Amino acid sequence: MANQRVLVMNGHRLLETAGEDGKWKVTKTEPAPAGLKPGIYNIANAKAPTKDAVHDGVVIHADSQHVYQQTAKGQFVKHDLGAFEQTPAIGANIAVRYEGSRATVTASAGQSRSRSL
Repeated sequence: MANQRVLVMNGHRLLETAGEDGKWKVTKTEPAPAGLKPGIYNIANAKAPTKDAVHDGVVIHADSQHVYQQTAKGQFVKHDLGAFEQTPAIGANIAVRYEGSRATVTASAGQSRSRSL
């Protein structure tokens, strides 16, 4: 994956990609969904999910291959899109569990919490 980040500000969600010159270039802009707090989300640091753990947090981004979820401040999980029956909504606060290679999504059991960056 290219070095990417999601920037949320002024009611918009921007997907940015670092160019060869090291400068960030906006590759996609759309309204920010409810539940997605303003900030910079460095999804390039996302790790593969641990299949025997519950991954609890907000969905930051989804593309043709992955769903990116923030599980703690500065920590992101990159789920394979094909593991989901239906792509989770960006901004949704969810818990993801794995049953074999399939991801099961439920509403997050934790309280809605502030995610400062």
